[in-house]
Amino acid sequence: MFCSVDVILKGRNPQGTIAWVLLLILFPLITIPVYLCFGGRKYRGYKQARVNNSDELSFLKTILKESTFDYELETENNYLKTLERLVKLKFISGNSITLLINGEDKFEELYKSVANAKKYILVQYYTIRHDEAGHNLLDALLCKIKEGVKVIVLYDSIGSYNLSNKYIKKLKDSGAEVQPFGKYRFFTNKFQVNFRNHRKLVIIDGNAALCGGLNIGNEYLGKHEVLSPWRDTHIKITGPGVLQLQLAFVEDWYSVKKEVPEFLSWESNLSGKQSLLVSPTGPADQSDICIQSFTTICNMAKKRIWITSPYFVPPAEISAALINAVLRGVEVKIILPENSDTYLAKYTSETFIDDLNRSGIEFWKYKEGFMHQKVVLIDSELTVIGSTNIDNRSFLLNFELSVFSTDKKLIRQTERMLENDLERCEKVPDSDFINQNIFHKITSRFCRLFAPLQ
Repeated sequence: MFCSVDVILKGRNPQGTIAWVLLLILFPLITIPVYLCFGGRKYRGYKQARVNNSDELSFLKTILKESTFDYELETENNYLKTLERLVKLKFISGNSITLLINGEDKFEELYKSVANAKKYILVQYYTIRHDEAGHNLLDALLCKIKEGVKVIVLYDSIGSYNLSNKYIKKLKDSGAEVQPFGKYRFFTNKFQVNFRNHRKLVIIDGNAALCGGLNIGNEYLGKHEVLSPWRDTHIKITGPGVLQLQLAFVEDWYSVKKEVPEFLSWESNLSGKQSLLVSPTGPADQSDICIQSFTTICNMAKKRIWITSPYFVPPAEISAALINAVLRGVEVKIILPENSDTYLAKYTSETFIDDLNRSGIEFWKYKEGFMHQKVVLIDSELTVIGSTNIDNRSFLLNFELSVFSTDKKLIRQTERMLENDLERCEKVPDSDFINQNIFHKITSRFCRLFAPLQ
């Protein structure tokens, strides 16, 4: 009864609410544990400044506002103003943004940045593998700790499930602070296994940061036995925008440690002329900021929307926004991988592609290895690079991190990058799904039943 009332009070839509209630009534012994693990929509206990106005975090946000005020932009575009209101941060200039294409560029810049650290290094990844790439990061961090640099490591307990205790012990014994995000020990959150921290972020001394789509693992360097070469995108940022990223990290760290590191710097440094807005989203938000942000930029588009994502299981609001864009005469191209690292997502996405392809949205399949990047290009006005996939999990269940930029140079670089990707793609014909055999169609439709969890 409690679970049924909880569904009715918190359900997002009538169809999902009715389905959960019926299952809970008809098959309570099976459905109750499933609902406790996968049915919730909000991550209880997450201490986030934008939600509960914790004294420590609110104070940091005030400092952030004061230190970056001189770099805030007066945005005239109403859609960009909407993004600022959603995120409760401002577009700020004074940054330098470097586009890092694939693992070689990302890891080279990562180790160079770590080597240059003087005060502290903040590390946050969904996945840290216990492999060569993981040990290279470990060695780099241990070296800096010996030099007196403070190190904090935050990893997701599900995404880094195979990270060994030995690896963690080496970091802790050397003096690093290490914590898992989502360690399910207490009654308040032990059933929240459906929520994950999917962010990939490294911050150096409060004035340089790397974020985007690449985790720490050999596959991101093109060493996966099946899916290589691995296509991905990351960015390096220097300038006042790093402080927005640092606030996002501190909120996550506070949620697991209930403290703010005292050694952090909140001084902003002019590094360039590029603009950005950091958007950390997740199930602790009061509203569905990730969906609202994405629909906002889709509505902003006048000429084109180009999207790359490894998965395509969009919520209804996203599908509607893309269809509406096509009806306005906007060119919508979505680049997906031909090969996938999960059959569930691959089969599910085919049904959405079939539905939307006939509405005029173009789908392109990347043929060379596996595409894992998460990039959006809106006209020649906005680019988005981050950790957010086009699926229900990223929009509703995961803690994600996206960087919006209106900088013309970065937009041109992103455009050229995606044009090169399109040269390695084949367009999906309207009849692609129709021509599949009946077993394939049934499998795809069955997998779609689990779309809310993907």
